[in-house]
Amino acid sequence: MFVPDALDSAVAREYYAILGRTPDATGLQGFEAQVKQAAASGGANGTFQALGNVANAMLNSSEYATTHAGQTTAGFVDSLYVGALGRHADAGGAAFFADQLAHGISKAAVVLEISQSAEAQVHLVGQIENGFHLIG
Repeated sequence: MFVPDALDSAVAREYYAILGRTPDATGLQGFEAQVKQAAASGGANGTFQALGNVANAMLNSSEYATTHAGQTTAGFVDSLYVGALGRHADAGGAAFFADQLAHGISKAAVVLEISQSAEAQVHLVGQIENGFHLIG
């Protein structure tokens, strides 16, 4: 039986949501260390902030820029749904997150809302609980 670490799983869900892929070993280890350090020193608030920092790092990566150049707000939200939930955004969800972004909520916050949702946890449990197939 493989029991995934909750913080590792949270980081992995961000990989699926933002980059649409399995975590690479180096990236997962680096982000995992940042999140665990924040959790140890800042509790739940530190963990949430660290996961937001991870999301920002991925959103600002050259990999993301290359694969998502010129993406609209609707495209951004839909790509998160596909990566984290395995489905396209429904009209209500798309409108809700587009409105949040239009009113100053950060992309990282939207990533966290979608990637750490109960639906994402259920959708990705097979990939995560069966162990990571790390690339790189």
